Amino acid sequence: MDRDAFEHLYLHAHTLAEFGFMRAMAGLATTDIAALAPAQLAANEADAQQMLNLDAASFDWSALEGVDAFGAEAVALDAAPAASYDGPTFTEALAIDDEVGGDALPELANYLARAHAARTLLAGRIAHSWATVDRQVLDDALAALPAGPSALTGPLSADELAPWLALYEQRHPALEALVQQIRRLEPF
Repeated sequence: MDRDAFEHLYLHAHTLAEFGFMRAMAGLATTDIAALAPAQLAANEADAQQMLNLDAASFDWSALEGVDAFGAEAVALDAAPAASYDGPTFTEALAIDDEVGGDALPELANYLARAHAARTLLAGRIAHSWATVDRQVLDDALAALPAGPSALTGPLSADELAPWLALYEQRHPALEALVQQIRRLEPF
């Protein structure tokens, strides 16, 4: 994968995660709980219980491997943040709240256009992600995606991204894993 393809993948993965989250929150705000199917209600309750009942034995500690929160590495990071981290986050770069007025959900086409326009603002974060990504793992994750929709590694219109968004909202395991892999590269 070349750098340009990675930049498209970065923008699309963040768009799927952020826009999908916005749609989920908007859906929760408008959903009549009584209208949910019993299976969906049970699944939601199980997810909530799992989140409430985390303990040291069931927590996935692998996410913290290599983190030295109280050692010299943390002190060095606090003292001198890396220049590539300088700049807005994905959400800040889009500044979507400024245009749509807070609670309104933007159209996917507008959101995607904002994401592509923010590419230069996100250059430092994209460069950091590109430098730290394991390209073989990324290629394997891309190969695990279902065939059919347009490639996430090239320019996409809202109509081309919409099937990916639908898959992401259905929690397709391969797509969800790919989006998480890209988002884990993000510097704090």
